[in-house]
Amino acid sequence: TDEALGAPAATSSVMAAGDTVYASQDRMYITSNVWLPPTIDQQDIGLWEEQYETQIHRFTIAGDGPAEYEASGTVDGHLLNQFSMIDRDGTVFVATTEGTPWGPTDTDNQIIAMQVDGDRLVEVGRVDDLGLEGERIFSVRYVDDLAYLVTFRQPAPFYVLDLADPTDMRVLGELKIPGFSSYLHPISDTLVLGVGQDADERGFTTGTKVSLFDVSARSNPVEVDVWPLPGG
Repeated sequence: TDEALGAPAATSSVMAAGDTVYASQDRMYITSNVWLPPTIDQQDIGLWEEQYETQIHRFTIAGDGPAEYEASGTVDGHLLNQFSMIDRDGTVFVATTEGTPWGPTDTDNQIIAMQVDGDRLVEVGRVDDLGLEGERIFSVRYVDDLAYLVTFRQPAPFYVLDLADPTDMRVLGELKIPGFSSYLHPISDTLVLGVGQDADERGFTTGTKVSLFDVSARSNPVEVDVWPLPGG
């Protein structure tokens, strides 16, 4: 900024509405929902909700210079929050749920890997079918070459995913438990803390739940301790 005037010394922008923001040490990503014009009919709205997309815009913030626009791309569905994205050596990984954030329950979840090609962010790999039909992502956390992801509708899967090769991502392990974690926090190389809600077998939440997951055996994650707070 210009210290004397308190104004930006340089700017870099994209003509789009900003929604979710994620930044690594060198890059910033800003997402934008793809909206339709108001002059559409009900059939168009239904098709748009089914094929809902999110745009991602990438800027470099490396060094001491101003931010510079690099590329944009589009992914299916919508993101949960800034934890849905991570940049690893220039590859951005994006966890999405198909459809709109408020839409129908016949959804699918995936993690998509994207890289820059010219001024475009293009898909180089994906892992699909995370969770049962109708479940959506409730939390995701990236740690090194791994991702921990939770979906929920009824007994919820806690996934461990291998992202080491963006072109060949895969599920390493899965654990189905009641309830869900809406926040995941790694507390060691082998333990992940989950904070969220407990639920019954029908999927109705019953109160706060804190879970401790042992992920030392990546193919067989285990919920080793639970602290329930029933009643709201």
